[in-house]
Amino acid sequence: MKHSEVAFLENCSCNAAINEVSFFMGSVAQQTLNNVLWFGCAYQPEVNFSIAYGADCIFVKYYVSERFVRAANGAKNAAVYEDSCVNFFISFDNDKRYYNFKFNSIGTALIG
Repeated sequence: MKHSEVAFLENCSCNAAINEVSFFMGSVAQQTLNNVLWFGCAYQPEVNFSIAYGADCIFVKYYVSERFVRAANGAKNAAVYEDSCVNFFISFDNDKRYYNFKFNSIGTALIG
């Protein structure tokens, strides 16, 4: 399993405006995702991300470049996995259970 260093953003909280968070996340080092999880799929988009935490939240910013983008699902908890999307998995205290967050490029979230 690959581990990542997570930066602390002292000046950001869950109440910060999105443009403020985006600005601060621009100073966090980007990490590359380069694993293709779909067997038999030669295509791989370019994906980098930055991850940080504040006193009361976690921030993840994705940088994605791909040939074609699909963003058709806009309702809360819609099937964003049918669109171009990113995932974030997190678990706590070595628990085998985890949370899965999926987001498409128009900001629709599917959380489970």
